[in-house]
Amino acid sequence: MRNEEKYIGKCLEGFTKQNYPKEKFDIFLIDGCSEDNSMKIVNFYKSKFNKIQILNNEGLITPVGWNLGIQASKNDIVAIFSAHSIPSNTYISNAIKTMLSTGADCVGGPMSAIGDSIVGQAISYATSTPLGMGASVFHYSKKPQYVHTVYLGFFKREIFENVGYFDEDLVRNQDDEMSYRIRKNGGKIYYDPNIKSVYYNRSSLTKLFKQYFQYGLYKPLVFRKLKYGMQVHHFIPAVFLIYLLSLIVFSNFTIYFFPLILYFILCIYFTIKSKLDIATSLLSIIVYPILHISYGLGFLMGIPKAFYGKISQ
Repeated sequence: MRNEEKYIGKCLEGFTKQNYPKEKFDIFLIDGCSEDNSMKIVNFYKSKFNKIQILNNEGLITPVGWNLGIQASKNDIVAIFSAHSIPSNTYISNAIKTMLSTGADCVGGPMSAIGDSIVGQAISYATSTPLGMGASVFHYSKKPQYVHTVYLGFFKREIFENVGYFDEDLVRNQDDEMSYRIRKNGGKIYYDPNIKSVYYNRSSLTKLFKQYFQYGLYKPLVFRKLKYGMQVHHFIPAVFLIYLLSLIVFSNFTIYFFPLILYFILCIYFTIKSKLDIATSLLSIIVYPILHISYGLGFLMGIPKAFYGKISQ
């Protein structure tokens, strides 16, 4: 958590209402030096629910916080959770049931995004479609299945002993990198849509651009470090951006615009399927190119940085 006064109360409230036996789980709240009222809210819930323990993340970034929590915990299963998400009442029990029935090393559920404004609603819809998220099935799939990665995740503790902790060089994509490492070492990851929670996504197009730019920026570094997990679909946003830039040179060739026309037809098709109001629908059409262009730009800039320089925070 860092400066999450808007959501942390709802998040902790969700954990106080779990149908899983309270004596069988602990909550580690890792605070990244919050400067708002987050800690006042946390302390209120701590006074009501003695399962909450507070740790300080002076490193500020997410993987440092996750590693602090993993190392402080003692149980055989460890889960990570976002301070701007809310678990369903069956979140823990369904995850444990799935882990026991599948034998998977990591299990997780859907990233059910919701927005608290018109822009946020447009973002939540676009990031819950195959056009927006590509092969990341945890954004939209209703089918339980083995996958490459999941949203958040419940892990067997022995996994961290076998493959190491989250990579603290990565400001973004640290969960992806862990998933790749698990699979590279023979582990299995399982997605179950019954492990339900909701996630409050960005409500600003500028913040969305920055978020997905960073996702793209750190992806080449993940591949360079692991030498594993690279697939064709990872390059599509970067190729799309190169194509858009090349339109300047090939603008005299009408047929060259065909991919762009097809792209916008797909944007309109998925927007019509959304059944959103007109204002939100028009915004969602804008969200798709923001997602793809920002990720593609980050990916292209991340390639030389991954091999010849250090990516700054």
